[in-house]
Amino acid sequence: MLRCRLAVLAGAVFVLSMSSPAAWAQSFAPAGNMDYNGYSQIRQSLKLQQVCADFRGAYDERGYDNGHCVGHDEPGIGFISTASRSGNNGQWEFTLPRERPLPATQSFENLITFQLSMTLYDPKSYPKGACIPDSDQNTPSTAGSALLELQFYPPGFPPYISQIGCDLAHWCAALTIDSLEVMSNGKVNPNCAEPVTFAFIHKNGIPTGPPGPASATAATLTPNPQTLLVNQGDRIRVTITAVC
Repeated sequence: MLRCRLAVLAGAVFVLSMSSPAAWAQSFAPAGNMDYNGYSQIRQSLKLQQVCADFRGAYDERGYDNGHCVGHDEPGIGFISTASRSGNNGQWEFTLPRERPLPATQSFENLITFQLSMTLYDPKSYPKGACIPDSDQNTPSTAGSALLELQFYPPGFPPYISQIGCDLAHWCAALTIDSLEVMSNGKVNPNCAEPVTFAFIHKNGIPTGPPGPASATAATLTPNPQTLLVNQGDRIRVTITAVC
């Protein structure tokens, strides 16, 4: 059994704010994680192909991949509790699938990831309001929030599609935090609509590359020998604790 305990400080995501598009363009590399959807006007996405891109076509017209993420279905299981502070702690236990011999369908053909999520306070995320610690009075219109996801990637997930696959035999995992940037006029910021912090889970705790959305490089999405690899069929127990 693998026991993985993650202590996450709420608000850990950082998003740099600058006054002009010219300043952004001069300060950042041409590719990064500033916009998960790939629509940023100042930075290309580190992922060359978006796995949830829209395949467009009309009638008998040949379809084409528009190269942008337009969203995807995410079936989920949620747990509701009235216990005090239950939203700050979560524990999950599950068994990773085993792959069957070819020509059977493989996991990566059916799913992108299993993900365990928790809402965090992020003062740099829309609407950039302060969080009331350990309170049910926080609402989406008052306190800035972000979404933490611990994502498990199946073996054989093609790197040319995801650029975050690990190897042909093992599962691996990464921690992501998604924020939301909205301008003063109430519209989503076209330069960094959904900045993402990304880091693989590692045995030594050191990311392969800078995890921040403004500092991420190709190394950020590339596993190394310290990347935690998990066997098929392993029983996993994950505990996530957030601090507001």
